[in-house]
Amino acid sequence: MTYFKLKNYKDDYYINSFESTVVKSYTYDDLNLTLMVKFSDDSEYLYSGVPYSVAMRFQITPSKGSFIYRQLKGYPYKKIST
Repeated sequence: MTYFKLKNYKDDYYINSFESTVVKSYTYDDLNLTLMVKFSDDSEYLYSGVPYSVAMRFQITPSKGSFIYRQLKGYPYKKIST
């Protein structure tokens, strides 16, 4: 079972489970519009400028890997760990 945290300063944290072979977990910060994704190989990437609506679509998509490839690659990102 994998988890995500949605950091929402209006409500606090949400933690739900999801199934993915590519993504272990992710955290969205709506104040800074950043999405941190931890992949199954334990590498972590930080995507900047991600609107809340995109993070919500990422949350519900059945294929996290495809969504990252199709949608998130358009946002600035950097690797933050290996």
